[in-house]
Amino acid sequence: MKNAKKALLFILAIVLVLPFITTIYAAYDVICGEYAEELWRNGLFLGSDGSFNLDKPLTRAEGAAMLVRLLGKETEAKAGAYLYPFTDVPEWAACYVGYCYEHGLTNGISATEYGSATPMTAEQYATFILRALGYKDNVDFLYT
Repeated sequence: MKNAKKALLFILAIVLVLPFITTIYAAYDVICGEYAEELWRNGLFLGSDGSFNLDKPLTRAEGAAMLVRLLGKETEAKAGAYLYPFTDVPEWAACYVGYCYEHGLTNGISATEYGSATPMTAEQYATFILRALGYKDNVDFLYT
């Protein structure tokens, strides 16, 4: 009897809490969608296949593209022919990664890999921004 009562209370708790969780998630999705649309309107966030893919993490290749757009250098990056040592950069990202590499804004995860499909961490993106602002690694900031 006690187990049945506990099970009933558990199910009741879930039934009462579930609408709030759904509402919170929906509100989060709407807010993030609004931010994504604002970034899109400003040309910083383009998305792919008709979606912003907000349910997946930003990759290092996508981060490079966003940084180049943030700097207002997309036209320059697309017009350039940049050399870099990485073998894992998709064709669509070559100009962005190349621009970032040639301008000292990014490094690879190894001598021959950029890590294009690897999720970008907040620290890595902050490092992009700091380098773009002229700060030097291990002098002005430490990346750990």
